[in-house]
Amino acid sequence: MYYSLTSGKNFKSHYLDHKKLLENSLGTKYKNYDDETTTRFLSDLGSLINDGKVKFIGNATLLPNGEVYKVYRGNGLTLTTKQNGEWHTPLESGEGLDKKFIFQ
Repeated sequence: MYYSLTSGKNFKSHYLDHKKLLENSLGTKYKNYDDETTTRFLSDLGSLINDGKVKFIGNATLLPNGEVYKVYRGNGLTLTTKQNGEWHTPLESGEGLDKKFIFQ
């Protein structure tokens, strides 16, 4: 399956908050928030999944009875998407919210 991720209502804040993590993981730089950069950003995230650099490890929530996310891990990165293919957030594996997933 080929993954093409989409943005959602909180995309801009998540992009600005987490772009450094992706820059470090991918060895690339992203400019300020604009259509061209965000398109490349989403494409790069999809490539992490498509190229097997992060692997699907399961469906999980962050709260009991919360929204179910697809969780991928690899290369020190945890990437989450919504079930509909919307990008949710990247996290540093083993840190912060990454420790709080409730796997189904």
